[in-house]
Amino acid sequence: MDIRQGDKALVAGKPQTDDDVFAYAGPRATTVVESVRAEESQTGRRTPFRICLDLLVPQVDVDADMVDVIRQVEWNAGQRRRPRGKRRVRGPRKPRRRAANFTGDKYIVNPALGIAMADDDFRSQGLWAFDTTNSNTASTLITYLESTAADGVFGQEMRVRDENLKAAERGARQGGWDMSVEPAEPTEADSTRAGVAVAVRTHLGLSWSLNPFWDASLDSRVKVVWMGSYCKGGIHLGSVYLWCSEGLSQRNLDLLQFLARILRNLHGPWLCGGDFNLTPSKLRKSGWLNLVEGTIHATGTPTCRGVEDDFFVSSKSLEPFVVGVAPVSGSGITPHSPVRIFLKGRPRSHKVRVLVKPSKAEAVLPQGCPRNQQDELLSGIFEAIGNPAIWSPELLNSSYKMWINAFEAQVADVQGLEGRARKKFMTRASGPHFTWRPAIGRPGSCRSKLSPITMAWKVMSDWLVHLLQGAASICSEPTKRRARSALWRIRYHNWEYLPPSRHTDFFRDWAKGIAAMDLSNRVLVNIQRMVAVDTYKAAERYDHCLARASWNSWLHEGPSRSSSRLHKLTRSTSGWIPTKEQAEPDDDIDEDQINFPGVVDDWIPLSGQQQVEEEAKVWAAEWRADIEQSPIRWPDKIHQERLPGLSMDTVEAAALTFPINTGLSWDNLHPRAVLRGSAQLLELLI
Repeated sequence: MDIRQGDKALVAGKPQTDDDVFAYAGPRATTVVESVRAEESQTGRRTPFRICLDLLVPQVDVDADMVDVIRQVEWNAGQRRRPRGKRRVRGPRKPRRRAANFTGDKYIVNPALGIAMADDDFRSQGLWAFDTTNSNTASTLITYLESTAADGVFGQEMRVRDENLKAAERGARQGGWDMSVEPAEPTEADSTRAGVAVAVRTHLGLSWSLNPFWDASLDSRVKVVWMGSYCKGGIHLGSVYLWCSEGLSQRNLDLLQFLARILRNLHGPWLCGGDFNLTPSKLRKSGWLNLVEGTIHATGTPTCRGVEDDFFVSSKSLEPFVVGVAPVSGSGITPHSPVRIFLKGRPRSHKVRVLVKPSKAEAVLPQGCPRNQQDELLSGIFEAIGNPAIWSPELLNSSYKMWINAFEAQVADVQGLEGRARKKFMTRASGPHFTWRPAIGRPGSCRSKLSPITMAWKVMSDWLVHLLQGAASICSEPTKRRARSALWRIRYHNWEYLPPSRHTDFFRDWAKGIAAMDLSNRVLVNIQRMVAVDTYKAAERYDHCLARASWNSWLHEGPSRSSSRLHKLTRSTSGWIPTKEQAEPDDDIDEDQINFPGVVDDWIPLSGQQQVEEEAKVWAAEWRADIEQSPIRWPDKIHQERLPGLSMDTVEAAALTFPINTGLSWDNLHPRAVLRGSAQLLELLI
């Protein structure tokens, strides 16, 4: 006896099998159950559920709801009863349908044919698609949105403003799209020109991308928004439309420079699509990609009157997830041809192996007296090294580990590190550590880049707001749950991850005072909320000033301040040209405060390892490493006086020769920091 899957759905919340039906009906159905099962054992056939119901209903008093369920199941059983003597044989399960032009890493499309505008086969492969098109008018773009299968669309030349702009956004909304339009620029002929837009499907979410560095030259030419999907933290989308038929003119260069300033300040990955009115090769040679740390994604085929003007530019963190770019066919838009880019889904599941550096041992440490007492650990090293008879590689390794542990402990005491910060600092003895992290980077947000202490003030102000909402006389149950969660976080959240500074110390003391307060008093909570909001706004303005200073310093002083060779980007009439010159050490700027990208070579930014390899090539040419040298003939006996032994003064003088901005290796240990150790540590080095 069984019930088919369709019948089970009808009795949701009720008995799900025939045995459950009998158990629900009561003990008086026992005779019916026994008779049916006896008949099944004799005939070897299963009794149809319809006959079981005919036998069961007259015998049992059931409630009205159960009678309705039984009658419905009985009717379905009669309608779906299969003819006798025929049995359906299930074949092998069909494999999942895969696109013919998707290989797992590349979405291969014939450039001559393109991809159909309504082709949604990419969704079955777990891909995302974004289109860029110069539609010439807003009505053409809305018509395009009704037919395209893409998840997002970048539009140029909307040519609407004021009431027409709102009407265009409403029209897109009726078709299931959220569209944000940058107003067009009015002309002297009482018309409009330019105007760009970004549209995404309504279920994906669209918001403003808050950025304090907007410039008037970007009006009607650039639109940057934030889509809260695709990955955790969302992705920034930008539509770009450069001045037509000008190439790298003065105002196009100004527009690109201000756009680079905005893109570098975005928090999270970004993707720009547009009509650049430049070929990809010209934009690449201009050096603009070095400013934004971006990558061009183009079809390689003409998109407008024999020239490829429409393409995409993405952040480098998004580059591994681009599987293809193809022209879109059948759109009916002229003279421009739309272009579609395909991105892999679930980007945060793709991880890379990265080096985890210990906390930095600064060249200039806080003021304080070194520890002069001799540790037990140092005593063990003295005993081991004092006996040359037992020296071995293993002994040297173990002695170094003991020495570096003692040094880290002393420097941590000087810096006042405790808890998690101290544990992260004292990891050099175990060697380099590696971990797996998402290739796309940390989760972003719709805001610009902010420091951890600024975000801490923002989070605390949000928690206090939730607490006030939950204390209202009338509020919903989700609001109360959110308030209880905020109360727990205010009292017990661990803020040890914040970097050590006087601002962090002040915030922690303030947070402890908040946790000790009577948080049921709405007046006190509201006062502290206003304090948190005001402090957050002040810290945000300070971060924006630092970002502005970092941008100007990067443009004028180069991205490699810590290297002996400085590489600048010089603005010229044809773009941004990297130049090389000697850099003077600057002791006032901390290299960790400003994250400079490496820009070396002609147009390709190099990583740290690539920069080392380039330096090695220079030294190899200097020392003629490619020429075979004849072996050196050493005399049988060399009469040479022994070199004088090292002294404390010699070690201190050698450490002071390293500039403060010296580039450090994986251990993040500056040679000058060794001078803050005790005399016993320096003696062991010698």
